Amino acid sequence: MAAERNTNLKVLSDIELEEKFANQQLNRNMFWRLLPLLKPVKHYILTAVVMEIILVGFVFLRPYFIQQAIDHGLIYQTESVIATSQKLVTGIDWQVIGWALAGLAGMWAARFVFAGLSQYFSGTAAIRILNQLRVDLFTHVQQLSVAYFDRTKSGRIVSRIDRDIDALEPLLIQGPPEIFSALLRFVMAASILLWVSPTL
Repeated sequence: MAAERNTNLKVLSDIELEEKFANQQLNRNMFWRLLPLLKPVKHYILTAVVMEIILVGFVFLRPYFIQQAIDHGLIYQTESVIATSQKLVTGIDWQVIGWALAGLAGMWAARFVFAGLSQYFSGTAAIRILNQLRVDLFTHVQQLSVAYFDRTKSGRIVSRIDRDIDALEPLLIQGPPEIFSALLRFVMAASILLWVSPTL
């Protein structure tokens, strides 16, 4: 019993402390504590959301242009073969094909433009959130007692202020736009497929 108490009271090494922190479950309340940081950048976030919606809309224009090229750009002649009918391509409507190609080229250009704008606005919002988080954390550290700095190594403090916040950068910059875009594409693709062929 005494040995167990001594084991619990022993001072953990730096590596043991880092492993203990790494094995802790994510506190769900942390998300709600980060929400106030979104308020100053809400216009950037809303603009990035609008850019993603427009971007996904352009993505789903591609099948339309391909459909037009196949259905109307190619001229078919139906020939009856035994009990089946076979369509043979007898000509090409170059005006429709040219219009479809121009539409595809414009769609790709628009995708690049709106993808860049989405990354710009979401990245700007994320960088501002991280900077504000650094300022808040630095202010908090300045208010800690001298005893805290006596018992805590400076390397761990620097690691929390610098590297741990840097670890949030890809999560805030790349994560939300990609998750939102994936969900939006899933919903739109499912809706279009159900509209085209509910049975399939």
